[in-house]
Amino acid sequence: MLTRLSIVAAAAFVLISADVANAQPARSANWLTNARAYRSSMGRTITFRCPPLRGRRSKAVYGSNPYTIDSGVCWAGVHSGRLTRAGGYVTIRIIPGRSRYVGSRRYGKRSLRWGRYHTSFRVIRGRPLGGVVARPAQPAVRPMRPRVAARNIGWLHAPRAYRGRFGTVLTYRCRPAPRRLTKAVWGSGFYTIDSGVCKAALHAGRIGRAGGIVRIRITRGRKAYYPSYKRGIRSKRWGRFHTSFIFL
Repeated sequence: MLTRLSIVAAAAFVLISADVANAQPARSANWLTNARAYRSSMGRTITFRCPPLRGRRSKAVYGSNPYTIDSGVCWAGVHSGRLTRAGGYVTIRIIPGRSRYVGSRRYGKRSLRWGRYHTSFRVIRGRPLGGVVARPAQPAVRPMRPRVAARNIGWLHAPRAYRGRFGTVLTYRCRPAPRRLTKAVWGSGFYTIDSGVCKAALHAGRIGRAGGIVRIRITRGRKAYYPSYKRGIRSKRWGRFHTSFIFL
């Protein structure tokens, strides 16, 4: 006759056997590896084996769990608190993209902010080498802000009415982009106040052509505004101008 203890032991053995049977081998990674190869594998779970960090090899990380799919998986493990620089195993899940990614500094690694992106991953588990227990994931700390209604605007809108009103924060909702984007944009990062907000947001990576919500701050003018080509948008060069805006 089976005792209660033997029944429990048998059940545990069955569960462990099922986990082993379903487990996938860990993929070898280095500290520059990202997850771009799994862009079309929505919902898939992948485990990577990260070696001990040697030297000062660094890979950018965008977001605060979730991360953009081109972020370094080993560094995302460190940033999320699931891994250490001693290396180990980190498991991620491929999930849909987000409208924005919040940057933060955690466990000695700074992640960057980003706008809309097509695919994300979330770090769900970690097991450091050497038997060291990883620290629990630290949630992103976001200051509470009063909700501000976003003003609907088209792709020709520029905030010229706020000339000289430095420090003013404005929230806009850009409609989907028209076929042709005719409004000019001057600058990169800092834009002249007569630049198109939505087109500048696309240039800065804050929204896609589907539109979305953006926040800007009116700032003092610059001595020079530098051109660049980003995400299909070419911004123009300009000299001294009285007022600028930046994205938050």
